[in-house]
Amino acid sequence: MSSKDPLFHCLQRLNLEDDQPLHERAIAMERQCSKVPKRLFEAGPNLQYVIAIQLAYESLGRYDWNTKRAAQLAMCGKAAYENTVAKIRNMLNITADVTIKSLGVALGSTTLVDRIEGLWTRFTEAYASSLASGQRKTAKDQLAHPSYKGAVFFCGARALGQRLSKPQMQSLCFCSATEINKCIKLVDQVCKEDLEALKQPAPSRKRKGKSTEENEDEGQEKKHTKRKSAKSSKTAAPPPKPQNKSIPAVSGIVSMLGRQNYLKTKQYNDYVEWREAIIDRLRNE
Repeated sequence: MSSKDPLFHCLQRLNLEDDQPLHERAIAMERQCSKVPKRLFEAGPNLQYVIAIQLAYESLGRYDWNTKRAAQLAMCGKAAYENTVAKIRNMLNITADVTIKSLGVALGSTTLVDRIEGLWTRFTEAYASSLASGQRKTAKDQLAHPSYKGAVFFCGARALGQRLSKPQMQSLCFCSATEINKCIKLVDQVCKEDLEALKQPAPSRKRKGKSTEENEDEGQEKKHTKRKSAKSSKTAAPPPKPQNKSIPAVSGIVSMLGRQNYLKTKQYNDYVEWREAIIDRLRNE
């Protein structure tokens, strides 16, 4: 590829020269951009090629485009770059089917989708009702632009305590910073009360309780049972303590034979008789 090719040169500066699908799509987008008036690209010498790369990049489902770096490469201001991209999208009729759900998936905020979809419904109804009857016909087409869904998602997420990136939202909604800021301001005005309600913690589910009468009856019954139990414990005789009869020691030895004095046992009497017989025998000898 020739280094004199300005499109390829911009791809190199963005470290995207080895991305063949992107390169091919960028060539097609650059041909589309060449159909619009050249005066739109007067803000920077590389503006047409960088925008073609961005539109190709987004058409491949990639939403992490660095607008600041792109503006530097196009050699123009960031605001001028974003405004030109918005104009080119409109002139080439480049739109996307952006939904609250798709934004939630792209932003990693799927847990917010249900509540923000409700906010989107209330916003569209409130906004349409604030317009004159003649303007309501065009309001539907106006709200079809992805920037309004992006603004509702941004405001709803902010109310729920999650901060989102405006540049990323611009990329997802194919709009400029001016457009997204204008839509965010409108959402803040139209849905002021709804946004305040989102800031409040969701009510926790309470277990179904008993009626007041049931609680009172149960309390009285517990008190009665407690009093009755206390009264019974005072009047009831204490249980008899087991008596441990100790056996007196005999010559320092407690008999282990049937819990009786060993001096009265047959074995001891036999021993005494045997002992006396031995002593008598020894004496006679």
